[in-house]
Amino acid sequence: MDAFRLYLGHHYSATARLIESARKALPLLHRPIDCAHGSLFGLLAHIVGADKLWSLRCREGVSLDHLPGEADFDDLDALHAALKEQEQAMTAFLLVISRADLARTITYRSTEGKKHADPLDGLLLHMADHGTRHRAEFVAFMRLLGHPLPDDDFITYLREQRI
Repeated sequence: MDAFRLYLGHHYSATARLIESARKALPLLHRPIDCAHGSLFGLLAHIVGADKLWSLRCREGVSLDHLPGEADFDDLDALHAALKEQEQAMTAFLLVISRADLARTITYRSTEGKKHADPLDGLLLHMADHGTRHRAEFVAFMRLLGHPLPDDDFITYLREQRI
């Protein structure tokens, strides 16, 4: 349980740092780029929107009919607020579930309506892994555009937690 809390804690911390770092490149955020989400803002919105989707599935068994994205968030403040709300809900959830709960099967529907059933532990790992993938994509685009970003490695987060 401690490992899940740490891993998801890093996910939320690193994503929040990314959103804050994006403020330094505001003119670039809505510029079209060659990625599945159309822009850097679209990519950030996808990270936060997908987190909301998976978080609701894991915590409440709720299946959204669409993946929240760029149209669902007005600006970086809205992204940050949504991320903080989700972090608080997930932190509370992880404090009340047991190790045995991690093996529990979560049944949900995809945004296309297809039924799935997966173990909670796998879904939680997927949430964090999905965020890592897209944060790395965001960082790569930002570096190519001349905006280096701060270190968000998991080991750095662990060191910060021990201080």
